[in-house]
Amino acid sequence: MQRYVPKPKSRYKTIPLRKETYVQLKQEKIKFQQNFGRELSWDELIELLLEFKRIIVNDE
Repeated sequence: MQRYVPKPKSRYKTIPLRKETYVQLKQEKIKFQQNFGRELSWDELIELLLEFKRIIVNDE
């Protein structure tokens, strides 16, 4: 029998999303996972999206 291991708690506050928004984020997560060749956590996805936003806003 396998022992239950809880997932690490997210650093980000959980907010309710509209279904369309969740589906769009899930599609982006799948694209990133294919590009990186590994499973990404939701926290990693959020950090990547925030980094891209910073780059775009600062025009780096």
